[in-house]
Amino acid sequence: MEKLDSITEVRGLGLMIGAEFKSAKERDRIIMKLFKVGLLVLPAGHKTIRILPPLIISKEEINLGLEMIIKVDKEGTNK
Repeated sequence: MEKLDSITEVRGLGLMIGAEFKSAKERDRIIMKLFKVGLLVLPAGHKTIRILPPLIISKEEINLGLEMIIKVDKEGTNK
């Protein structure tokens, strides 16, 4: 898995995942971009997003979600 520039820490338990960003502004930008491409994530804390997929999620759906996050992150770093 490649490292994303804007994410500083990933933590979680099972499928409950938190990804912390460098700033709240960056986190909010990522949340809005992901919403526009059809992936719903929630803010948590000051600069973290919460990813909480259903327990019946497939590997293909997980890979699709990760691809969306990677694409949105790279769009922001290429500005």
